[in-house]
Amino acid sequence: AGALENWYGVKIIFSNPAMRSCRYYMTFDNTFPLKKLLPTMAEIAQAEYLFDESKGTITLSGKGCQ
Repeated sequence: AGALENWYGVKIIFSNPAMRSCRYYMTFDNTFPLKKLLPTMAEIAQAEYLFDESKGTITLSGKGCQ
């Protein structure tokens, strides 16, 4: 989450704190549009997201990992 926050200037909020334990590995150029990246990430992680552009936040919800 930290790299995405830095690259795109957003704050990522986890509605389920256990999601912080999940690790997914993707390779993409940091110029790839965030609006295209989010749906792909959500599908891979079996999560949902809410992107609030006015606040610069992305809220992720879904099952957590151990």
